[in-house]
Amino acid sequence: MSDKKKTCIIYDSWNEVIQNLPDEMAGQLIKGVLGYAFDEEELKTDNPAINAILQMMKSKIDENSAKYQEKVERMDSARKQLKQKTDRNQSEISQKSDNNQDDIKSVSVSESVSESVSDSVNESDNGYPSDTKKRGGNSARFTPPTVAEVRDYCLERNNGIDAEQFVDFYASKGWMVGKNKMKDWRSCVRTWERRDRASPKKDFDSNEYLLGIINGGDIYDGTRSG
Repeated sequence: MSDKKKTCIIYDSWNEVIQNLPDEMAGQLIKGVLGYAFDEEELKTDNPAINAILQMMKSKIDENSAKYQEKVERMDSARKQLKQKTDRNQSEISQKSDNNQDDIKSVSVSESVSESVSDSVNESDNGYPSDTKKRGGNSARFTPPTVAEVRDYCLERNNGIDAEQFVDFYASKGWMVGKNKMKDWRSCVRTWERRDRASPKKDFDSNEYLLGIINGGDIYDGTRSG
């Protein structure tokens, strides 16, 4: 027995044997049983009757001790397995936490790169920011320009385009370019600019301009359309 026991099982059959012995022999037998059960001490006696009875009891004590030791070992094994499982779970939780932090960093970097690329793409081919970027960066919303804004832009480019005609023309069309909602009015100004360079200049016909607005704003001078 490797671990010192704190209990000892006394059977009813032992009690009957002990009760039928003389007090002196019964005392020696009890002393021998308890000494062997708790301290593994062998009782030294010359009495063959006590030795025979004690031998029978010792075999039962050894059997019980083996069962007790087996139970202790199972409990130790269960504790070790539980500790290993707990450590493994904690390791997995820690790993998942680290992975989540890496994912958050990756998403942050990705969003930063995406915003940077988006900002670069939104720059026009002449270095001017797109209308959606200038007005808050919401690509889903378009705010029609004022006549003053168009005039200032046309003066910067020195293209000779009439800002009021430009605004009136697209306002009559609901700020549509073909079948699509306008996204960048500056781009449309530059388109008019290129068409003016490519088409022969002619005097503005106010009747033709008004007729174009009445007919849906498709044309106003025979050359410009949405």
